Amino acid sequence: MQFVLKMVIIIFCPIILFGQNRFIDSIQKKMNVIKTDTGRVGAFSDLCFYYRYVNIDSAIYFGNKAYELSLKIRFLQGQAHSLNDLGLAYREYGDLSKALGLHLKSLIICNENQFFDERGICYRRIGLVYLDLNDFDLARDNHLKAIQDHLTVNNKRQLGFDYQNLGRIYLGKNNTDSSRFYISKAFELQSYAIDLNPDLYAIVIKLEHSLGNDKKAFLAFKEGIKWANEFSDYRNLCNLYLDAAKIYLDQKKYDSAEIYAKTSQEFGQIINNKFLLYRVYNFLSAYYDGRNAQKALSYLKLANTTKDSLFGAGNIQLVQKLVARENQRQIEILNEKKAFQTSVKIYSLIAGLIILIIVLFYFFRNSVRLKKLNKILNNQKIEIEETLHKLKETQSQLVQSEKMASLGELTAGIAHEIQNPLNFVNNFSEVSTELVDEMKSEIKKGNYDEVNVIADDVKQNLEKINHHGQRAADIVKGMLQHSRNSTGVKEPTDINALADEYFRLAYHGLRAKDKTFNATLKTDFDASLSADEAGIGKINVIPQEIGRVILNLITNAFYVVNEKSKQGIADYEPTVCLITKRVNNQVEIRVTDNGNGIPPNNVEKIFQPFFTTKPTGQGTGLGLSLSYDIVKAHGGELKVKSIQNQGTVFTILLPVEP
Repeated sequence: MQFVLKMVIIIFCPIILFGQNRFIDSIQKKMNVIKTDTGRVGAFSDLCFYYRYVNIDSAIYFGNKAYELSLKIRFLQGQAHSLNDLGLAYREYGDLSKALGLHLKSLIICNENQFFDERGICYRRIGLVYLDLNDFDLARDNHLKAIQDHLTVNNKRQLGFDYQNLGRIYLGKNNTDSSRFYISKAFELQSYAIDLNPDLYAIVIKLEHSLGNDKKAFLAFKEGIKWANEFSDYRNLCNLYLDAAKIYLDQKKYDSAEIYAKTSQEFGQIINNKFLLYRVYNFLSAYYDGRNAQKALSYLKLANTTKDSLFGAGNIQLVQKLVARENQRQIEILNEKKAFQTSVKIYSLIAGLIILIIVLFYFFRNSVRLKKLNKILNNQKIEIEETLHKLKETQSQLVQSEKMASLGELTAGIAHEIQNPLNFVNNFSEVSTELVDEMKSEIKKGNYDEVNVIADDVKQNLEKINHHGQRAADIVKGMLQHSRNSTGVKEPTDINALADEYFRLAYHGLRAKDKTFNATLKTDFDASLSADEAGIGKINVIPQEIGRVILNLITNAFYVVNEKSKQGIADYEPTVCLITKRVNNQVEIRVTDNGNGIPPNNVEKIFQPFFTTKPTGQGTGLGLSLSYDIVKAHGGELKVKSIQNQGTVFTILLPVEP
């Protein structure tokens, strides 16, 4: 089957395997007849733009040549244009901070010289950087500015690109109606930008698939492949084959999904587009998960390495803010310099004495301003330090509040658990009292055989009282361990017993608060994790901390199934499963529910501090964040997989220390 699919793909795209981008060929043929330096700047910029389809490194090379030549001949419009194209190449290479810096530099030139066309391109490509960062609102706002500039100069080719990107942005916001509207506007301008077609059809595939129209999605795929072949657009071939692979995977056509994903990977590697390769590696890692652990791990490592190269060295959003702030500072410096130069030109006509006085005045004023600024900065520094100190104190209080909130979840369950042994103690005590009275009566009668029988019964009752009293003491001990601050010392722990204890306490706690709540509880504990008398099976963890994590995940699971059960869905049976498993040198603790699942837009946010989907007053937003930090501190991982309307699986992976 895989061989047939490979042959189909090879037959389907012969131009890509052996072809050359016709735009690049055309530009290179014209290079020899271009006589002006400004014309060569434009040609180099165009080569930078079109080489993105086949080789990012070449695109960056020609972008640098265009910018260097435009600087040499002081061609401002060429500088703005080449900076834009070079920034686009760096974006697709994966260096977002570099790309944003180049676009902002171009924006300064455009604003100073009223280059509306180049400024519109600049806004659009700044918007693309925000799109890569999943900031859809800023991406949309910058594209709307681009449209305004391109409408001003009536550049229909650039408008086609603007509308196409807006279609992609609104699709990212799950607004399919707006997405379809802007895609249709881009198709209306198709004749002005035919090289836009592969991008357009790549968006159409995602749109139709998101609406469940897979037949239309595959028609768009075929059209996109045709146009991408026409222009030797490896970038979009990578996109198109990956989108087709995702559709095949959803249809459970696993061979097709694998072949198309591998084909996508080959095109991404040809052009060295890190963003596209990151998407491909993520897909293949998820695809091989559960099918081929070695390949899944290999692609996961590739995805993480690529992600580090894209978003490593700090938070990319922080880099973005720093670059924007630096750009603003440069604009202010430039404006002050221009104002100063203008003043110098005006006052240069005045006698030297007046010029000297003015210069001295400026120096004095700047000195005073600098002193004031230093004073303000020192005051701000003190305020910031005080604020930071307060924030740290508040953070500690919030963390303790979250711990006490989890203790509150346990309280009702503990009350239920401790009541049972206390009932046994009371009952056996009453029975023993009666037996003692009866034994006294038999002693008076001299019936010592009956006295011995009663004494044996009393002894059995006392043993049971002792057993249930010890059970109550263990529950209290566990509660105290949960409430006190962790010592940070790991100790051998029976994971099955720990998980089972918190599972039952969480359930009884919710039942105590809501008598109408019912759920099916399922457990599947790995027997190898149950400790014997020698301690075999125990793993070294901080039990209070891991207990908090398990309690948080189980409490959340009960909450979501309870919320779903309130929707009145026919035949719905709320179910929560707790599974432990030993895999090689790791222990896996899995909490599964059949609730409503987590929306895709929220999956990446759930481990962020203070993020919660619960109503106000019902959650601090710190539970999962603290759980994530606790598991990381143990050298493990906390992962989540969720399917909307079907349920969620949280998995704790802990290393088994030798």
